Amino acid sequence: MSTLLEISDDVREVSHEVLLAISSSYLTPLESDFISLALKRRRTKEIAELLELPPCEVVRRRKVISRKIRAVYTYHYKMNYVEFLRFAVKVLTPDKFKCLLLHYVELKALKDIATEFGIQPSTAQRWLQSSKITLDEAMGPKSKLRPYLKAFEDIPYLNIKSIRRSKEDARRLNRLQVGENTLGEWLSKRFTSEPS
Repeated sequence: MSTLLEISDDVREVSHEVLLAISSSYLTPLESDFISLALKRRRTKEIAELLELPPCEVVRRRKVISRKIRAVYTYHYKMNYVEFLRFAVKVLTPDKFKCLLLHYVELKALKDIATEFGIQPSTAQRWLQSSKITLDEAMGPKSKLRPYLKAFEDIPYLNIKSIRRSKEDARRLNRLQVGENTLGEWLSKRFTSEPS
């Protein structure tokens, strides 16, 4: 979409409607303002003046925000991750599966995942990498789920503080059946033992 070229080539395929939805639900108010100005085709200098930022910071933020939008769009809009989660719950231990949910569905940073489990961020990273290897081996080379494995590299450093889901979206998400539990039940469970 041509209006998105002012943001980045990475997000050209994202529709205006989806871009606004991502902006309001996943981005900070400053990032949302940035998107709004970029959609109005404001130039770097104008955005810098309006947001009271140095032009070099506007260029940097454009890249960071574009990366966030591309990752959120790919894994939360373009690809329906429910089938991937239903596969993962059969393959991973419960604690590693919950770690995956916090990483993939909630987009939590490694330090926040670590806090949830009472472990170090490096351990959370190790659990995710171990899960990726386990899933990779269980999938086989021709599985249609293989594109989801790229999320392990694309998502960890998005630095999304929280997702502002509507009550209706949150209810729908929490009621999704994943294995023996709903997604809401999985996310409310606490595991503290280190997985094997």
